[in-house]
Amino acid sequence: MIVGNYSLPCSDQPISELLEIGAAQRTQIELKEAARIASQLVADIPKTDAQRKKLLTSGTKLADKMGWDQVINNGLTKLLKKVVR
Repeated sequence: MIVGNYSLPCSDQPISELLEIGAAQRTQIELKEAARIASQLVADIPKTDAQRKKLLTSGTKLADKMGWDQVINNGLTKLLKKVVR
């Protein structure tokens, strides 16, 4: 998982100071973080057929868990059963 940290670029700065940064400094922080995320994305791109197949398989499994069938079967149906009781 890649997490972008645009809110607290320097953990040693108090929130009051972070709220005072200007547009130029904010833009600099955002560009630096975007470059870090882009580098990580490029590094994570599968380079072999085996890596691509593994990624496709895991992505398909994840997508199957996110479909409407899963929402109905694992969420709405259980909720409706509780409401009916």
